Amino acid sequence: EEPEKIAMLGNSARLLHRFITLYPDDPLADDAAFSEVNVFFALKDYGGVVERAELGAERHSKSSYKTSFEYMAALGHFWQRHYADARKSASAVADGESKDRDYAPYITAQIYHATGKPIEAMSWYQKVKALYPDAGEAIALVASHPVDLVLCDYQMPGINGLEVIRQIHELAPDLPCIVITGYSTPETSIEALHAGAYWYLEKPFE
Repeated sequence: EEPEKIAMLGNSARLLHRFITLYPDDPLADDAAFSEVNVFFALKDYGGVVERAELGAERHSKSSYKTSFEYMAALGHFWQRHYADARKSASAVADGESKDRDYAPYITAQIYHATGKPIEAMSWYQKVKALYPDAGEAIALVASHPVDLVLCDYQMPGINGLEVIRQIHELAPDLPCIVITGYSTPETSIEALHAGAYWYLEKPFE
């Protein structure tokens, strides 16, 4: 099943790239370009994510997808541990007024966490808490807005992260969800994947 999924994603990437190349001025070119970025993310080709996302932000600078491209570039840099570049890409989103602004604080907090700056990280985590004071609000956001990726802590106010993932997975089965925790055990990692998590990460990051 996994090789077939990878092959299908590869075919999708080629078709999207062909469409973008042949019809660069089409009204759906920005949409296709952003879909291509998400395909590379699903393939865990984070270098490809950054390359396509940065190109998309440049080519579609007046599109409503511009900050979405910048956000995905930040994620691509983050997963490659290019933290300075990730912070730069995330800043463009976090400091703006776009629809993607509220997605940026968490990845920014994670960047600071990963680079050993707990004071800065906690400052950004507080912004996340202010935006979504409980897990129910996060679930409601997924239900009412298009979301490309969910980063969910295992320990959350209200209900725990695994229950959040279960409910999100019911709402959007194909939405990738990543669980992050500082309280990892083999059992919780298995539970997270069974709940529908795409991946499971332990804190602190190296």
